[in-house]
Amino acid sequence: MVNKIQEMLHDNNLDAHWNEALDSWEKDEVARVQDRVTTAREWVNTRKEQLLSSIKDVHNDDDANLAFALWFIELKSHWLMLNTQMNYQLFQKGAIDLDIHYKGAMISHLMGAFEPLIREEDQVKISEYLMTPSPVAS
Repeated sequence: MVNKIQEMLHDNNLDAHWNEALDSWEKDEVARVQDRVTTAREWVNTRKEQLLSSIKDVHNDDDANLAFALWFIELKSHWLMLNTQMNYQLFQKGAIDLDIHYKGAMISHLMGAFEPLIREEDQVKISEYLMTPSPVAS
């Protein structure tokens, strides 16, 4: 499992997807978005490196699976929060913060690359759990 995760993180296709998405944004308004694009690239690469750092010391497949699942849940949670924030920005202001948009897009590509490593029934459970509101203690 660790080898598969490392292979996917170093897969040029994942970087190509990120670059394609970011490059298309760069062409639209190069001067205005260059810093945002650079920040998004650095941000997503940091997430990638965090996973690599977390799993490089794990040599047991069961523990590696758990570490990977926890990382994926954290990533998906962050993606859902960014999407919620963008939806409210769009509704309230008529526009979204491009920094948030770029980060959300990068997370989306990262999750898409790793979903094949997670059983479909586990993906459903994760999504159901994350999308089910829980009451806040008062």
